[in-house]
Amino acid sequence: MLKGPWWRVHTHTPTLRATRWFSRIDAVKPLGYHLEEIFDALLEISDNNSSEWDYATSHKAHSLALSIQNYRFTCSIIICTIALDSI
Repeated sequence: MLKGPWWRVHTHTPTLRATRWFSRIDAVKPLGYHLEEIFDALLEISDNNSSEWDYATSHKAHSLALSIQNYRFTCSIIICTIALDSI
């Protein structure tokens, strides 16, 4: 239990856990809403027809696109988005 002046600060500010949780929610929601557009952008980067992207960036984009194609990943994102909409 907090004592002294820290108790007052604690009662008037959100806990760090709550703040981090809501920042994670804000990070996941756009992925669920725009999954198709994100996938298309990653494929475009991974094609790397121009010298706009280096090999490491192109490879990372390709890996992320493959992850999005994974059924379990896609279902998890959709379920999380539906669940987070109710919060």
